[in-house]
Amino acid sequence: MKSLWKLRYELYTQVRRHVEQLLGEESVGMRKYRENFEKSFYKRWKPIQRVAFLHKLRVSRVVLLADFHAHHQSQKAQIRLLKNIKNKKVILGVEFLESKDQALIESYMKGDLSEEKFLEKVKWDQRWGFPFSHYRPILDWARRSGVRVLGINKYYKERSSRTLKSRDSHSAQVISQILQEDTNSQVWIIYGDWHLAQHHLPREIIKQCDMVEKKDIVTVFQNSEKIFFQAMKQDRDHDLDVVQLSNQEYCLMSVPPWVKWQSYLQFLESELDLEGEGEEQDYTDHISQYVQILGQDLQVQVDQDSVSVYAPGDESFFEKINNVFSAKDARVLLSLIQREMSFYCPECDMAFLSRPSVNHASSLAMDIVHAQLSKRDCTPLHFPEDFQLAIFLEAIRYFGSKLINPKRKTDTLMDVRMTLESQFPGDHGREAMQLAIAEKMREMIYVTSGTLRGTSFLARHKSSYFGAARLLGGMMGEKLYWGYREGRMSRRFIIQLLSHPLGPGSNFHSYYYELVHELDAIPEPFLSKTEKL
Repeated sequence: MKSLWKLRYELYTQVRRHVEQLLGEESVGMRKYRENFEKSFYKRWKPIQRVAFLHKLRVSRVVLLADFHAHHQSQKAQIRLLKNIKNKKVILGVEFLESKDQALIESYMKGDLSEEKFLEKVKWDQRWGFPFSHYRPILDWARRSGVRVLGINKYYKERSSRTLKSRDSHSAQVISQILQEDTNSQVWIIYGDWHLAQHHLPREIIKQCDMVEKKDIVTVFQNSEKIFFQAMKQDRDHDLDVVQLSNQEYCLMSVPPWVKWQSYLQFLESELDLEGEGEEQDYTDHISQYVQILGQDLQVQVDQDSVSVYAPGDESFFEKINNVFSAKDARVLLSLIQREMSFYCPECDMAFLSRPSVNHASSLAMDIVHAQLSKRDCTPLHFPEDFQLAIFLEAIRYFGSKLINPKRKTDTLMDVRMTLESQFPGDHGREAMQLAIAEKMREMIYVTSGTLRGTSFLARHKSSYFGAARLLGGMMGEKLYWGYREGRMSRRFIIQLLSHPLGPGSNFHSYYYELVHELDAIPEPFLSKTEKL
């Protein structure tokens, strides 16, 4: 049996190789530019505490934040760091906008120019091309915080080592001007990760600005593959948040390498699909791959080819669920689709993938693995009687997604209000929140007293049960994962959990609350999302 490290490394190399095939052959100059970047991680590294890391950022004159353009988590990490700036006048320079468009940037940030007009005038799709939705929160944060945003890039149609170096030089010139004009401000720069190698943009800044030395610049890379797999060999990957490479270089570790490159692959495939005939992509092989990986991880036999996977826009899926389910149950499934939830229907071996993200795909794959092991043949659609079953299945799905993406983050009860109100606006959000809290209190009373009280709150809307189940299942799945990773729960225990029958006569509710009691012994392994880097 292959080790977990080898299985994950094979997944990473397979995805990255696919990306490189789509990008085409790399020139000699581009290879050298990339290799300069990769040398940044040849140094010895050590974990650093959050407090010390954030202090270093706050006292530095220039902070360079790496950006992996196609992966939304990269931009989310940037936002989390920016929100930790305190008592500083900050100027934010961004690669995703050009310096020649500064007047347009100012108009947009003041609200004088609509988003649609702004994107049209800066030629976003032609010159940047990555989803604006990834970067909008950064600009929104800057607007709310009164932070000036400066475009520092220069567009070149050709992408070569020559143009990359030209962009480094141009951006350094703009940054140098900022530093000279405003000596009291701290300058934060968001720029593509390759550019942040010591001999690229940092050297150009020092070369062009007499006021800045090497010690004044801090670079924050993101998600080095080399560091991640080194940490994985040492069984340190799951709790490694940030590492120090030198006094001036750090690396944030927020996603595994295969997740990072899968996002790039999905972006490239979506671009190719837009350029083609617009046919709906078939994600069946994608899900089958995760089913196979989960089966290998857990050392169980699973059939990876039995399920048909459908995506949004595939009208045949709606026809098929209408043929299999009653009109009432089909409406419930339709509501899940409308809320961008992925799900598997064992009744007909059909799965719906609302988003082609790693988290959605791996959760769906785990749903399929669980259905095969437990011989589950129905989808929980009847509430309130199926509420605990829905929570349990969400926990299983989340656990599986953590096996694929150990850096995935879940909600705590501190996050419940904000999340539910955004996912289920109006009365639905409040109702789902009340339902989640009521069930959590019920579980706590059972753990402390052994008494299982009756349901104290009934929701009017079925969507509230799904929303509450997703949150509570995420918290339960997180504990399952950490219990498994820390050796508190054996692989045999997990297999028994996945194989437990759920149908009539299985005494599922008793089993569920016994599991709740067992998981209570595992300490809370996570912070609120608002406290994470």
